[in-house]
Amino acid sequence: MKSLSLVMMHLFLSFALFAAPAEKPKKVENKRSFPSRGEVMKKFDANKDGKLSEEERKNLRNEMSGLRAGVPPLLAKKFDKDGDGKLSEVERSEFRKDLASKGRRLPPHLMQRFDTNGDGELSDEERSGARQAWEDRKQEMLKKFDADGDGKLNVEERREAIKQAKLC
Repeated sequence: MKSLSLVMMHLFLSFALFAAPAEKPKKVENKRSFPSRGEVMKKFDANKDGKLSEEERKNLRNEMSGLRAGVPPLLAKKFDKDGDGKLSEVERSEFRKDLASKGRRLPPHLMQRFDTNGDGELSDEERSGARQAWEDRKQEMLKKFDADGDGKLNVEERREAIKQAKLC
């Protein structure tokens, strides 16, 4: 019995000693070089309370929007034919057709509301109507819930809007 346990211990130790060390996981390179959460907090959490206030979030959004300039690379490669970094109306139309061909459409209740000719697709005129309805709805929400009058809904104002929508 002793010899069996000695052999087992010997085998275990030899495997442990000669086993290859585990490789460290490779760090994934962030192509867009977005900062980590820690870097964001260090840079934008001015009052160092561990949370970002509305003003601190606004500063973060302003800086991050500069990192997102232009059309995303894969989208640009396929649809930005003139290479100007923006989608023209023609290029945007091609992009929409591609999305529609892959089954990406408006939800049925919105298609029913805005697809006035009933062909199952939104024409430019119908799309324009949908955009206008969206803008009108946005303005209505601002009038109703923008308590501080800054032209946008902050977290508290959005919560109130959601709460009221659930009551309806």
